[in-house]
Amino acid sequence: MSASTILLHQILKRGDSVSIVGGRLCVEPASGAPVPPDWLKAHSREILTEILQRTGQDGFFYENFSTGCYGKCSAPGVTLQFSTIYQSDAYAVFNASLKYDRGSKKGKRYPGKQFRVGQRSAFLKFWKRCGLPLRYRSDLHEQMNQLQGLAFQGSRSNERIAKDTLQPVTMTADTIRRAFVSGESPGRFREDSGKVPGSGSGKESAETLAPADLQPNPTTGTANYGNTVIRECGTRGPSPYPSIPPEDQTHEEWLADYDLREYITMKHQTSNPACD
Repeated sequence: MSASTILLHQILKRGDSVSIVGGRLCVEPASGAPVPPDWLKAHSREILTEILQRTGQDGFFYENFSTGCYGKCSAPGVTLQFSTIYQSDAYAVFNASLKYDRGSKKGKRYPGKQFRVGQRSAFLKFWKRCGLPLRYRSDLHEQMNQLQGLAFQGSRSNERIAKDTLQPVTMTADTIRRAFVSGESPGRFREDSGKVPGSGSGKESAETLAPADLQPNPTTGTANYGNTVIRECGTRGPSPYPSIPPEDQTHEEWLADYDLREYITMKHQTSNPACD
C-alpha cells in the first residue's frame, strides 16, 4: 500500500471530507478548520493521482505549452503538454493565431510563445470549462500557469487528447469514500482506443496532425475579463511548521504535518477572526 493510500485512509477515517472540484483536491476537516494551502499544494498531486488510479480513471496534469504550424496546411495552433497518472505523455492541440492581423506588423509572427484565440474557439471553451479567470485573450500566454496543479480528463488515443473532451476532473466525496473506505471495486477504465491507459504504442506527434485537427484563419480579437483577487489570512515571522521537505516526509510525517497546521490555523483564526 502506497504512502498516499495510507494517508488518504487516515484522513477519511478521521471523518474528513475529500472531493475533487474543478480539477482541484478539496479536503474539509471534520473539525471545521480549513486545510492550510501550502500543505494542500504539497500533497495534492499525489493524492489526486491515487484517487484516479483507485477509481480506475485516466488523468492528466498540465506541464507546458508550445506554439507552431501543423499538418499539410501548416495551420497555426497551440499545443498543451501533459503528463499522465500512468507516467506517460499526452498532448492536446488547439487552433490559434500566431501572427499580427493588423497594423504595421500585420503578417509578422508574434514574439516568443504568444498566441491569440477567437471568441468562439475551442481553446476559449476549454478555458471556460476550467472556470479560470481571464484578463485578455491577447495575453493568454502569460496566464497558462493557472492550469498548473489541476487534474484533467478527456478522451485520448495514444498520446493525443481530443481537445473538445478535455476538462477538469470532478468527483464527489461520497465516491471517494466508497472507493477507499467501503472497499468498492473501481470501475474499469476504457479508452477510445481500447488500450490500457499509458500503454499506447503510437508515435503520433503534434507536428504530424492531419489538417482537420486545426482549421486555418481563426478569428481573433480581444475581450476584457474581470480579475479575480484572492486574499488569505496569514502569520508573519519564522514558520512554525516542520522543516522537512514534503518529498522527504514519510506518510506519518505527512499526517503529523497536516494535524499541526490544522491546529495552528484554528488558533490563528481564534486570535485573528478576519483578514484586514
